[in-house]
Amino acid sequence: MLKEEGELCIDYEASTDRLTPIMLTNHAFFNLSGNGKRDVTSSELFLKSSEFPEIDSDLIPTGKIRSVDGTPMDFRTPRRVGGRIREDYDILRYGNGGYDLNFILDRKNDSDVDLVARLRDVENGRVLEVMTNQKCLQVFSGNHLNMTGKKGQRYGKYHGMFRHI
Repeated sequence: MLKEEGELCIDYEASTDRLTPIMLTNHAFFNLSGNGKRDVTSSELFLKSSEFPEIDSDLIPTGKIRSVDGTPMDFRTPRRVGGRIREDYDILRYGNGGYDLNFILDRKNDSDVDLVARLRDVENGRVLEVMTNQKCLQVFSGNHLNMTGKKGQRYGKYHGMFRHI
């Protein structure tokens, strides 16, 4: 639902009559430049996350949890998406030279909705805030994008950000 205040709200609900694995998600990508001419690498990202599930080269979780400390995955202090995106780091290589990772959110109360991420276009000041009551957030920096959007605009690598779980 798009609210008058400019908020996009997505509410998920599921019910089953048996134990059922489920992962409700959306695949919305955002480019805050306004015209899609710039990619998201110059945007500033904040993530309320100090850990992530380790993945293998097929992007499958290994079962281990890793800390973001000292890695290109650390956005606890806002910094540019592209600041460390090209580093030789296993998780970035697995993501096709970018972010494609589920971050475990630092949240104290599972029932409250918290601000967990903020993406800011440093040139025009547009801000996208992600608020959720969920435990994780999938961050994708558009590493595989190759599509045509509104008015024939081409969107390639790094031209979109986020997938929310």
